[in-house]
Amino acid sequence: MTSKQIAALGEAARLEYDHLRSVWHANLGPLKTPQLEALHEDLWDIIASNQQDGDKAKGAVAVDAFPGLGKTTAVLDFALKYHQKEIARAGAFTASGHERWPVCRVGLTSNIGMKDFNRALLEFFAHPGRKSGTAALFV
Repeated sequence: MTSKQIAALGEAARLEYDHLRSVWHANLGPLKTPQLEALHEDLWDIIASNQQDGDKAKGAVAVDAFPGLGKTTAVLDFALKYHQKEIARAGAFTASGHERWPVCRVGLTSNIGMKDFNRALLEFFAHPGRKSGTAALFV
């Protein structure tokens, strides 16, 4: 809205406008800095060259930097774009009618082991065996 249009609003409409504007500003999303675009370009290259087959180990990507630089924000933004791309490509549901989940976010600490990692995946999917077991069972 222009300044003139804002000034013409009644009190209730102005309060609602200010609230909506505040919500919009609080949710701007990541800014497309050269660093973010370079990271996303690298991630797209890695994803495109990393097709999974049953007999091949799947690679992984680690994003490392000092705290507060936006690593999580950058990766979550990429994950959202990847998710949307896969849903557009393959549909929101599988052939058997199950909801398609191309992305799974699992929070990790710096000293996580395979048992804890696999348990976190089981927790995400609410698997009944997620509460107790060995590393081999969790795999």
